[in-house]
Amino acid sequence: MKKTLPEVHVAERARERGAALVLALLLSLLLLLVGGALITSTMMSATNMLDATPEVQAYYGAEAGLQASLLALRGNLAPNPLFVANPTGGIADGNKLDFRGAITPTISNLASDPTAAAFPTRLSRWLPYSYTPAGGAYADRVAITPGAYNPMNGIAYSLTVRDRDNSQTVTYSTTGTFNGGGTSVTFGSGANTVVVSYTPQPTTTVTAIPSISSGFGSFTVTRNGTGASAPSGTSINIKINVDAPYKGYIIMSGSISGSATNATCSLKITFSNISARVRGTLFTLSANPFLMNKPFGGVSTVTFPVQATVTAPEPERLLITSTGYGPRGARKVLTMEVSRFVYDIRPPAPVVIRGSDTAGDITTFDLGSSNAKFYSGKDAANIQTQLPTIAISLQDWTSIYNGLGKGSTVVDPKMSILDLDAVPNPWPATLTPVPTATGMPRTPPSAQTPDFLQTADAARTFLNELQSSAQNSSRYYTTFNGYADATNDVAGLNNPAFTFVDGDCTLSGGSGLLIVTGTLTMTGNDDFHGLVLVMGNGTVVRSGTGNGNVLGAWLVAKFPRAGTGGFTAPSFNVSGGGNGSFQFDTKAVDDALRTLGMKVVGVAET
Repeated sequence: MKKTLPEVHVAERARERGAALVLALLLSLLLLLVGGALITSTMMSATNMLDATPEVQAYYGAEAGLQASLLALRGNLAPNPLFVANPTGGIADGNKLDFRGAITPTISNLASDPTAAAFPTRLSRWLPYSYTPAGGAYADRVAITPGAYNPMNGIAYSLTVRDRDNSQTVTYSTTGTFNGGGTSVTFGSGANTVVVSYTPQPTTTVTAIPSISSGFGSFTVTRNGTGASAPSGTSINIKINVDAPYKGYIIMSGSISGSATNATCSLKITFSNISARVRGTLFTLSANPFLMNKPFGGVSTVTFPVQATVTAPEPERLLITSTGYGPRGARKVLTMEVSRFVYDIRPPAPVVIRGSDTAGDITTFDLGSSNAKFYSGKDAANIQTQLPTIAISLQDWTSIYNGLGKGSTVVDPKMSILDLDAVPNPWPATLTPVPTATGMPRTPPSAQTPDFLQTADAARTFLNELQSSAQNSSRYYTTFNGYADATNDVAGLNNPAFTFVDGDCTLSGGSGLLIVTGTLTMTGNDDFHGLVLVMGNGTVVRSGTGNGNVLGAWLVAKFPRAGTGGFTAPSFNVSGGGNGSFQFDTKAVDDALRTLGMKVVGVAET
């Protein structure tokens, strides 16, 4: 019997019994897998979050260590124990940390710290290291977590401080010339002469912490016939060239006197200073005057080695590594490079006049006729060797010499020539008066031109950077009349500040770093301690009687603030009587540079 269509469908569906159950089971399994994955993912996320939190806390611990090191270096933390008693409400200078102290174990570290050479400087005398690990001999980290610190759930940091430039290693050499010319000089005439020659110190590398005695070249004296005496005014200039840790040079000037006869050499060289400092590296002669006193003993030639003590400078850059510790063994390491100054400006004289790029465009310069006023390159802080009083461009020689007024006003050596031009030899007759070996003026030494005065473009860039810093720190003015110090209303010689005047300034006194792009006007009775840059309009007017004292250095240059124009002739005019002074002062310059703060060059996770 043939089945109808409905009967066929019923039969086929009968064979599909249980399919819904299988499908339900498959869907349940799929949901179970998805749910399990979700639970696993949630658990892993929670675990990852728990793991990430200690890492973040360790990072913050490392950052806290870097900030603490900056507080110490800025003089805002006192050591424990103190080096000297602090004044009420303040920190004595003897308790303020500098860059050299930060890498000197006896200053940076506690006396109880290990003294092995490999043990790092870590500022333990300045920061409250408090956690000593089980079995440890000293506290190895500073706890941040309030209460008792535990490595499993607390936050802490530790520091190490390194010298970025290996500043204890000094590389230097010398050169020398007599009477502004060759490497030897001859006294006497005919068959009876004396020849003195200087053999330079070759490139020499020494480890100069705390200091070391090293060679400084030598003098050789050769007698011919019965010998001769040195004429008055015979000069010697020794140029100290430093290649490391910080490149620079300085010239030590001296004069030769005495004689070399048949039996004995009794010459001597008297230097203007017994010491000289190049970018912080100090050279101190073994004696001044340097005596060339020795019997010839049957020979006609004797040699006299020169010795000097070399002392390394304070580091200009430090590397500070901060290790942050978080809970559950988390650790992060940050390294920061810090520069001592944002700009390390080293004036070659207390008054620096950067002349015009155009020959014949001559600086206007007058120090007045009063011999009561006192101008000197001798360092009032007794840190730097004596500098020439004024550093100038060569073409301004005649104008500035004529503007010096009476000779007693300006201390020798009066002038130096910025190394934008070589000191000429022979001296051109057009630049009068012509220096002589025996009279005044003598041939001036060369002076190192600051980088930002090399070109007008460099000067514009430098001013723009300073202007931006002033605007960010609310120390920017378009005009200014008063005291340029931390309060702007009192003669705050002990409260230095950074002041940028983008226009004219009438200065009543103050201290710090002062930038004036217009005309700077000051009376003879006003005091200022610090660094003054009159750059742009390049005009200084100091007038009126008074007893004002200026310590530090002033740099003057004239150029257009905008465009591409070069340097033109500036103006520096002083009038009136009184017995005011203008003297170089390293401390006043350093205090001025510190108003810009230290420069954090960069921070990297290591």
